[in-house]
Amino acid sequence: DRVVELIRPFQNVALWQIRIEASRALLDLEFHGKGLDDALILFMQFIDKEPSLR
Repeated sequence: DRVVELIRPFQNVALWQIRIEASRALLDLEFHGKGLDDALILFMQFIDKEPSLR
């Protein structure tokens, strides 16, 4: 069951690519607007919320 949960987010490649690009753009905006520290904090929040990145 745990393996199925880990694989599920990768089943639809198009949605996964959109999520990656949207996250990348948001991190880029955060970096240019607020600096490296805030961008790293946001990235750490992404890691905490996204189970497929663990």
